[in-house]
Amino acid sequence: MAETYRRGRATTSGLSAVILGRPNAGKSTLLNRLVGSDRAIVTAIPGTTRDIVRETIEIGGLPVTIADTAGLRESADLVEGMGIERARQAALTADIVLYLIDLAIGITDEDRTELSRLENVQVVYTKADLAPPVPDELSISVVSESGIDPLLQRLDELVRERFAAPEGSLVNERQRAAVVESASAVQAAIDSVQHGFDEQMILVDLYRGANAMAVLTGAITREDVFTEIFSKFCIGK
Repeated sequence: MAETYRRGRATTSGLSAVILGRPNAGKSTLLNRLVGSDRAIVTAIPGTTRDIVRETIEIGGLPVTIADTAGLRESADLVEGMGIERARQAALTADIVLYLIDLAIGITDEDRTELSRLENVQVVYTKADLAPPVPDELSISVVSESGIDPLLQRLDELVRERFAAPEGSLVNERQRAAVVESASAVQAAIDSVQHGFDEQMILVDLYRGANAMAVLTGAITREDVFTEIFSKFCIGK
């Protein structure tokens, strides 16, 4: 049940996606295409994007907030450097990362280093109107609209495969905390049994686990639990 939390949360809070890559890989151009407006500034000058630009669209039936980020490179510019660090941090916490690689340049050692740090990443080769696509890789051209539909289809598949919530999924932190507490209590009780501890010690953990489940199902509230504890135990001695 605890493992359903991330999927369940997505149905209420949505997902985060980050567009990452080296300067001029086409990140801002892709964001503008996905949201259908000129949300991000696009120029041929590397380093135009210095802070994160976010827009929310619907993918796979869920709201997905897509972030355009600063191009990844070594920079002596303080502001650009801060933007690059923010981009890397945003990618580490994102549900989906789109890593763009310019077909005209190809994948570089810097790209490989960045990719090695990432999870939940989809590599996308860009500017397919200027260079031949890489076989068996997702290649797009926003200018010619080549590969855009396959990209959207792939994003739809990723969202549905990874984040579609099964029935009964946990949807908030309170529910997740109750399930984790109950699982911890049951495991503690099992450990006590295996070590031959006194039955009263085992019952304390089982009681804790049962109360956590009751909070989850709404059978009792946390106030009920505290009232029961204070009525039966002399807390503070």
